[in-house]
Amino acid sequence: GHAGHVTCVAAYPAGERELLASGGSDNRAMIWDTRSGELLARLVGHSSTLRCVCVHKLGTGGTLVVTGSDDRDVRLWTAP
Repeated sequence: GHAGHVTCVAAYPAGERELLASGGSDNRAMIWDTRSGELLARLVGHSSTLRCVCVHKLGTGGTLVVTGSDDRDVRLWTAP
């Protein structure tokens, strides 16, 4: 899990799964399978605490995760 406080979360359906994106004071976002508790991805790239995470389903069938941080960056990620 996160090495510090969880600061933001967003839940979203992904086909047969229910997923959760979380952001934390460890400068990372993580993608979780809510049914199994399995960590599916670590999104590493921010240099400060994450303050927001949101998820957007794309028309192509993919899923985009957007994160914002105290480092003043907004990053876009492709969800697993």
